[in-house]
Amino acid sequence: MKITWRIPYDLLMTNYVHMKKSTQKSILLVGHHAFEHAENIQKNINNRFKLNYLTYKRKDPFDELSSNKLSINDIEVDYNGSYDLNNLTLALSFIIEHDKNLTNSDVIIGDPSELLFQAFSFARLKENPLFFKQNLSRRLKIDKSLNLFIYPMGMVCQDIRKEISNLIYVLKKHESKTFLLRKEEKDLDQILYNILHELETNSIYEIEDKLEGLEHLTGKPKEQITD
Repeated sequence: MKITWRIPYDLLMTNYVHMKKSTQKSILLVGHHAFEHAENIQKNINNRFKLNYLTYKRKDPFDELSSNKLSINDIEVDYNGSYDLNNLTLALSFIIEHDKNLTNSDVIIGDPSELLFQAFSFARLKENPLFFKQNLSRRLKIDKSLNLFIYPMGMVCQDIRKEISNLIYVLKKHESKTFLLRKEEKDLDQILYNILHELETNSIYEIEDKLEGLEHLTGKPKEQITD
C-alpha cells in the first residue's frame, strides 16, 4: 500500500523555534492512554516542564473526505497508511525529522501495548521493525530519554506479549532508561506527579527505590551509574 502524508507548514516552523536553546525539560505523551492523563499532568507540572503529545485519530467513516490523522500537539498530519507497526514507523520516521519535540523529550510516557507507542519508539531510535535483531555491530544511538510505561488497561498486554517483548528488546539495545508504573489506573496521576516532582532535582535512579510501584525494566543498573 502506498503511504502518503503531508508535513504542515506549522510543523516545520515548530521545529525551527525548537532549535533555539531552551533549558526547560519536556514531557511527551504518546498514544490515547497517556493522553487521557494530559489534563492532570499539565495542572501538576505548571511551567516546570513543557508538555507535548502525539496521538492518532481515525478518519470519520461517514465522511469520504476525511482522513486518518497523526496529531503533534495541535498540528495534524494526514496519514492514509495502514494502522500497523511497519507503516506507522515509516511515517513517524519522516515526521520526527521535522519536529524535534518528538526526539528531544526528557520524559516519554505511553502504554507499551499501543501500536502508536511501539512505532514511535522504533522510529525515534531508527530501528526497522522487521530487522531490529540484525546488524548488531552498527553504531547505536544511545537513548537519553526516560521512558515511563503506563500499565496497560484490562491486561491487554497478555495478548501481545511478543510485541511488548520486542519493544523492550529495542529499548534495552539502546540502553534506554525504562520504567514500568505498576499502578492501577486510579493511582496513575499520583505516581506521575510524584515522579515528575522528584525529577526536578534528582535522577530517576536516585528515586526508583523511594517510590512504590516504579519497576526498573531497562537502562543502566545502579552499580554502573556514572552520570
